[in-house]
Amino acid sequence: FCRLVRESYLLERQSQELQAQDHSTEQHAQASTLPMPLLAKYGRWVRQLPSPDSLWIRLQSYTRLTQPQQGLNEGGNEEPKSYDLMRHLYKHCPALQVHRFNQISGHLGSDNFLTTISEYIIPRTHHLYLYGGGLEIWRPMYLLDHGSNVLESLTVDVTNLYSRDDRGQEEAQKEAKPWILKRLSVLNSRNYRAARWFWSWLWKRCGQVEQLEVMQIGDLLQGLVEGIRTHMPNLDKLILREYDSSDNDVATLLSSSHHGWKEITLKGSGTAIKGPAMEILMQQCPVLEKLVVDRYELFSDHDTVRVLASSPNLHTSITARVDANVFVDRYPLTGSLRAWACEASLTSLRVRITGVPRPDLPERQVGITDVPILGCRVQESYLGEGREIQSQVYDRLARLTKLESLWLGEGFLLPMGQLDCLELSLESGLHKLSGLKSLKELGVISLALKIGVEEVQWMAENWPELRTIYGMGLSNESPNKMAVEWLQRNRPDIRL
Repeated sequence: FCRLVRESYLLERQSQELQAQDHSTEQHAQASTLPMPLLAKYGRWVRQLPSPDSLWIRLQSYTRLTQPQQGLNEGGNEEPKSYDLMRHLYKHCPALQVHRFNQISGHLGSDNFLTTISEYIIPRTHHLYLYGGGLEIWRPMYLLDHGSNVLESLTVDVTNLYSRDDRGQEEAQKEAKPWILKRLSVLNSRNYRAARWFWSWLWKRCGQVEQLEVMQIGDLLQGLVEGIRTHMPNLDKLILREYDSSDNDVATLLSSSHHGWKEITLKGSGTAIKGPAMEILMQQCPVLEKLVVDRYELFSDHDTVRVLASSPNLHTSITARVDANVFVDRYPLTGSLRAWACEASLTSLRVRITGVPRPDLPERQVGITDVPILGCRVQESYLGEGREIQSQVYDRLARLTKLESLWLGEGFLLPMGQLDCLELSLESGLHKLSGLKSLKELGVISLALKIGVEEVQWMAENWPELRTIYGMGLSNESPNKMAVEWLQRNRPDIRL
């Protein structure tokens, strides 16, 4: 491949040299006999190439092998450098597609590499990930300044930017080019004071950003909040991932949106949302449409229910787990259910409901009397408490009549399974969910189910839109196995 690129380059250079000379008849004849360079002939058909970093390394290795000691080839001409070949290749591939480009900062220290990808790759890039550190501030500015209107998402994961002169400040003061950038991720980015010109330059280009992802940003927080308030009027989706900020700092970030957050996602490790941060989050409920919390340590059960009860536009709620008695949410004096604001809007609910006593489950594995069943067990405080709690949970779920997706288990297989869960049998109150006519998918992975043939027949009859039951085919127990066989014979359109 590298040899073909070199031959194409040399042939094009030879043709250009002949055309630049005096146009004698002999020279015209000589130029006309030269074959068309390979890339000039076929480059317009190229859609995909190796990553620029990989291509740069290959071409560097190849040119070191072909470089004569004096730097001249057999014709007395200087051998092309790796960046000459790279530019030649990109120049002749006008239809090259760059959907996603991950750029490690190491090669950006080379002026030739930086200018080449800035001219030929960045303007075609839809999703750019800039990773690394130890760069002069102006270099990522120069690179990103070549982004075009096709750039949809940008991830900046850089540290230890520095400045040797005033070039970074000069770049920052240039007029901002308009981007249609919709998603911005700022990860592991610290030393705000040293790199402030870069960040202020970046914020000015984020006028169309709608989604922001933040992870471990340290002292960048105040600069980010100022950037949001000044330059990001359309921002309404926030992802906090493995954040290391205090509760007050999170509250400051949550209060920075112009019109409130429509989507809030909390992922990975981090301090629990509480105190001032929780109160600011509750202020987002009138506009909140989607809440995702993937670890139960980040959000209390009661706060999860508060959000559900206070969000009239909420269509998606994905939370780690909620205790059944908290999820039911009844008035203590009358025992009636509190009205939730999301009842007319919620279409997707994923929550692991816990704390349900299940006396129907055996204490020991069948046939192995000395081996206890693993998993969390909750004992009944009075006879029939487990079924009573399940009935109340079904009452709550039955009010969510717009549900299209209901996940009551994890999204993955738990080695121990969950024992303190709904059994989803008709005897326990499943029939109360007959009003969920829009339900398309049910997730029951890792739950201790009691779903038999009668239950799946009921589901098929009462949930006309049902197309998927995740987790049904993972158990070999007799009732479950018979239910799976019935579905495979009678409702093959329902995936398991």
